Amino acid sequence: MKKLIGLLAVAFVANTAQVFAKECKVGDKGPGGGYIFYCGDVKDKVQDPTALRKFTAGCKGKCIGLEAAPSDQDKPLPWGPICVSTGAIGEEIGDGMDNTLKIMTDVGITAHKTISSDGSLDGDYAALSCYWKKTDNGNNWFLPSGEELNLMYMNLYLKGVGDFSYNWYWSSSEYYEVSAWFQYFYNGHKHLYNKRTRNNVRCARAF
Repeated sequence: MKKLIGLLAVAFVANTAQVFAKECKVGDKGPGGGYIFYCGDVKDKVQDPTALRKFTAGCKGKCIGLEAAPSDQDKPLPWGPICVSTGAIGEEIGDGMDNTLKIMTDVGITAHKTISSDGSLDGDYAALSCYWKKTDNGNNWFLPSGEELNLMYMNLYLKGVGDFSYNWYWSSSEYYEVSAWFQYFYNGHKHLYNKRTRNNVRCARAF
């Protein structure tokens, strides 16, 4: 009996993986517990080999879509310190993971302790919080690029899906050393803001 139950469990997991590998519908729940906001194979858009390995960690052979995390991070966070140019300038679909790793390379992979008037960082920051995020059914989360964030707004928020707030959300897309792009979900407008500003954060992942 135990052997039979074990076989059934394996079959169930395999069948579940096959369903997620074949189906992608915007607005549905994703395999990581979040909400699907984009369908399509985007892994070919990821240029950096390290970013590609992390990006595809949650994919079953082929990445077929992107999902937003089921909720915002626990608190608003800064994008990062000012006076640091990370090169995280990608704004398109597939750029979020690459941006996230570039930010972490220049800013650091551990939370900073203090903030001062010169722009140094206080505690956690947006990209880092997504990188270390784990849910029951997935990890490999990243801070979405400008266009990935916009698709969350268009395909989820405007349709009442995902429990977003009508507030400011950081993207991972840097403009220059002092500012980065964020989107105001109240009206969808995109703006540049000082990186030290604390805004909402909604992570993304590929599946």
